[in-house]
Amino acid sequence: MSLEEIQRAAVRSARPVHTFKTGVLSVQIRELSVEEELMAARRSAGDMLRLQWELVQQSLVSINDVPVNMGDGSAERAFGSMSPKHRSLVMAAHGRVHNPEQDDAKDFLGSHSIAVG
Repeated sequence: MSLEEIQRAAVRSARPVHTFKTGVLSVQIRELSVEEELMAARRSAGDMLRLQWELVQQSLVSINDVPVNMGDGSAERAFGSMSPKHRSLVMAAHGRVHNPEQDDAKDFLGSHSIAVG
């Protein structure tokens, strides 16, 4: 493992991991770094649906307690083998972690001010 790979692994492990569970599905996702978001954007090649899938897969840590990652293709295989309902749940979980709550966005955008000069 190169020094760069070790540093990336250390950064990834320092970020919070969020767990979501139902009776048949357990998923852990990690908050993405800017670098990971950019890598997902590059892989999507401008396709917005593909970008959403890439971001979700990039954030996956485990599915049903089985570790997955983008490096060995296990995240893509696991996500691709899920039922449409389970993929939708995982995408919603990703959104919950990576997007602001509606009230937070409303408050933030409501604070808009303009200054001239």
